[in-house]
Amino acid sequence: MAFVSGFTVAGGRRACAKQHGLRRTAVRMSESSLADFTKVDFKESSEFDGKVFKTDTVDFPVTRVKLDHKEELSYKKECEEAINTQINVELTAAYLYQAMYAYFGRDTVGLPGFAKFFKEMSLEEKEHAEKLVEYQNARGGRVVFKPLYVPEIAFDYYDGTSDALYAMDLHLQVEKFVYEKVMAVHEAAERAHDPQLQDYMETFLSDQVEAIKVAADYVAQIRRVGTGHGVYHIDTALLEGKLIPKPDFAIA
Repeated sequence: MAFVSGFTVAGGRRACAKQHGLRRTAVRMSESSLADFTKVDFKESSEFDGKVFKTDTVDFPVTRVKLDHKEELSYKKECEEAINTQINVELTAAYLYQAMYAYFGRDTVGLPGFAKFFKEMSLEEKEHAEKLVEYQNARGGRVVFKPLYVPEIAFDYYDGTSDALYAMDLHLQVEKFVYEKVMAVHEAAERAHDPQLQDYMETFLSDQVEAIKVAADYVAQIRRVGTGHGVYHIDTALLEGKLIPKPDFAIA
C-alpha cells in the first residue's frame, strides 16, 4: 500500500490495470529518498550575528505567530493548519506530476505530448501552493512546510502503451483527492465562521471540478480509441496544445 499525502494509489485502480494488461507498481514513498539535510545547521550562529536575516525563534512545530493586526485576531488556528496541510497536498501533487513528466519524456517512451501535459499540471499545482502561501501570510498565519516524499513511479506493462491510460487514470484519482482536501479546508473555515476563507477556497473548488471533468474525458477517450495508434493521436493533440476544453458552468 502506498500513499501520497494520504491518497491511496495502490488500492483503488487494480481493476483498470488488470483490464488493460497493466501490471504496475504505484507511487512508493521512501524516507531514504529524501535529501539529507541533517548536516546543515539551520540555527542562528555567530556568522549571521548582526545580519538582516535571523532564524525564527519559535520552536517547531508551533504554528502561530502573534501579529498585532486585526486579521490575526479573526484567523483561527484550525484554518491556519488546514491551509498548511493543503500547501503540502498541492506540492506533493506537483512532485507526482513531475515524475510523470519525466517518465513520458524518456527516449524509450517517446510521448512528448503527455510529457508536456504533466509538466503543465505540475506547474499548476505549484502555483496553487504559492497562492496558498501568499494567503497564509496575508491573514497573519505562519507557513509551515511539512516533509515532502519524492514519488517513485514504476510503469511495468505488457503492451508498451497502457502506461498512458494508467497515467491519466492516476491523474484523475489525484485530482479527486485534491478536491476532497480542498473541501476539508472549506469545512474548517465554516466551523471557524470564516466566510472570507470559505469564499477564497471556492475558487479552488471550481478549478478542481473542471480538472476532474477534463481528466475523466481523457480517460474515456483513451479507452475509446484504444492504447495503440489512439494513444499516438492523443499525444500529438496534447503536444500541439489541442486540449479538451474545460467546462463552462459559471452562472451568468
